[in-house]
Amino acid sequence: MGFMTERSDIDRLRLVLRANATSSGFGGLAGLLGAGFFSDWMGVDDVALTAIVSAGLIGFAAIVAFASTTPDRAIRLTPWISAGDLSWVAATVAILTADVLTTGGNVLAVLIGVMVLDFACLQLWFRSRATLHRVALAA
Repeated sequence: MGFMTERSDIDRLRLVLRANATSSGFGGLAGLLGAGFFSDWMGVDDVALTAIVSAGLIGFAAIVAFASTTPDRAIRLTPWISAGDLSWVAATVAILTADVLTTGGNVLAVLIGVMVLDFACLQLWFRSRATLHRVALAA
């Protein structure tokens, strides 16, 4: 039973990492291709800033996808990936507090921030469960 739970938790962790990588990658690609549109719609004055953040998301997506390729990588890299996700959430709160975006920009920032917070929490949750089960099996 312990082995099945461990495998299931690792599989869930890797699935959440893949979902994180996919959404980050597509979001980054959309932001790069539509930097002008998104900048105007969100109230960001500098199109280059939107493009830079979007390119960063694509890089982040590649790292997260790489982390999801093996159970050991997933367990080892998840704290760092989740720290990046939580940094994104903190930056979102700061931007929302500064009240510099349009209404549409604020709504999008909140929706993305909640999704990213969910990824961070799920990743850390499944990692902790998988790690605990590994320790129990090794004992």
